[in-house]
Amino acid sequence: MNKLLYISALLLLLVSCSIPGLGDKTPSIVEVREIQTETIKANDLKKTMKAAINTLQDDDFMISYTDLDVGIITAEKSENAESIMDIAITSLLSQLTDGFWNKASKGLRTVYVNINISDLGNDMKIRTSFIAKVYDTSGKLMKQESVKSREVYDAFYRRLRKFM
Repeated sequence: MNKLLYISALLLLLVSCSIPGLGDKTPSIVEVREIQTETIKANDLKKTMKAAINTLQDDDFMISYTDLDVGIITAEKSENAESIMDIAITSLLSQLTDGFWNKASKGLRTVYVNINISDLGNDMKIRTSFIAKVYDTSGKLMKQESVKSREVYDAFYRRLRKFM
């Protein structure tokens, strides 16, 4: 009987390691930073910041802060989860936030983005971070999640390069 339990536990362990989603680990801080960071051939910080701002505005983000001296851009995009726009925008935002946007049905959903651009001479190092927050109808924060999907950041940087 003990032998049967031992073999069953071993088989369960082997099977769980081969099923997608099971055994996946949360990316480390270093891995997340690598996902969020892109180096682009450019030598003009102002032009690079304008390209990033244009990319965000094309996605209906509202720019809330910029600082050319340190290369910082902060923006956000919100919607009432019960509005008619919920139907039109949810699929785009779901892609941007790796499905997180679909998880709330009431209240306010907001995606915040911070961009830090470093001038390296002939290159610009750009680190972008997206954070999704869901608030209930009284304004209480229900959930906050950092977007860690490589596909989200790759898509953002592809669009940004079109403005360069």
